[in-house]
Amino acid sequence: RPAYAKTASRPLPRGQAEPEVPVQALAHFATAFSHDLNGKPDLALEEYCQAALANPSYEPVVTEAARRCIRSKKPERAIEILAKATGLPDASGTLYAWLGLAYGQTGKNQLAIAASRTAIKKMPQALAAYQNLAQLYLQGNKTNEARAVLDEAARQPATDAGFLVDLADLYSRYLRIQDSKNAVAQGRAQGLLDRAAKLNPRNLLILHKLGDGYLQLGQPAKAETAYLQLLTLFPEVSLVRGKLADLYLRSKQFGKASEQLQAIAR
Repeated sequence: RPAYAKTASRPLPRGQAEPEVPVQALAHFATAFSHDLNGKPDLALEEYCQAALANPSYEPVVTEAARRCIRSKKPERAIEILAKATGLPDASGTLYAWLGLAYGQTGKNQLAIAASRTAIKKMPQALAAYQNLAQLYLQGNKTNEARAVLDEAARQPATDAGFLVDLADLYSRYLRIQDSKNAVAQGRAQGLLDRAAKLNPRNLLILHKLGDGYLQLGQPAKAETAYLQLLTLFPEVSLVRGKLADLYLRSKQFGKASEQLQAIAR
């Protein structure tokens, strides 16, 4: 569906008129859409960029243009668009997160850090900005600063299970990158997974990440619990049965391993 289509989910306040979209922005967007349909991604990219520049207040098109630029290794073009969009009043944290990513791709790390910090300030319960910032610090061999960013994210209240398991994965990546047995970081990662488990998630991907996270931290019993809960909800996921079978074989629970392998074969 075209990005400029009106949606009933965002009604305007009483008495406020529908904001006028510049004709030039609409024309560029329509051309971009046409190029996409005709398999011309390079031409579509330029038209998306022109549409975003013509109407930088419309975030869906701005972020789509920025995403395509970054994916196409054209970060300077993304910066041009995002700098214009973030120069407007009430620019969102999402725009600053994309700006930080684009600056990082060009090696302008101080600007990337500043943009990511602004993104965190504007949306403290969104993980992307923390991830960008931690990665920037790790690239500069500033491991203490990277850990501090993850710790800051871990202190956020009222986060959902998806945020918690993904943050635990970032801690695990940090430990792998540093080839470290850092007990504090390991404890934080396990604490995050435990918090997520207490929320009783029922999403397939979150449960899968929960089990994998526990396995990476050397907690096979908790991994088993997460995998079994996943299978209760989604019994057709044979990949998880394979992981359970491997887990049981490693712990010499051959009967349970056989059950899972037979279920896969059926």
